[in-house]
Amino acid sequence: MKLEQSSGIGWPPKAATAMHKYRRGADQGHVTGQAHLGIFYAEGRGVARDDVQAYKWLELAIAQLAESDPSSHDEFTPQRDVLAARMTAAQLQQARKPIASLKPRPETQLKYRVTSP
Repeated sequence: MKLEQSSGIGWPPKAATAMHKYRRGADQGHVTGQAHLGIFYAEGRGVARDDVQAYKWLELAIAQLAESDPSSHDEFTPQRDVLAARMTAAQLQQARKPIASLKPRPETQLKYRVTSP
């Protein structure tokens, strides 16, 4: 089974640009950004392949969906499970540890602050 994008959402043409946009959304707590960031890491799209990061972001998206709508959290579970099947036990342990530390950051915290001299 191949990791695939969710239906109805097309890939932007430039993977690096898309990666940047998904990262920004993921950092702000958007489920779509988190899930797609995980998929991009899993496939090495616009970034070096990193199964640990992929698992973290997919798991975060799944957990957030489960909180908001318990019936919809299965959308990304199969992709996470395919990823987990190719990971070592050490990688899975590493991926599961810091998930709690991945907290959404509001947009205002992501921008540079301008101060007067």
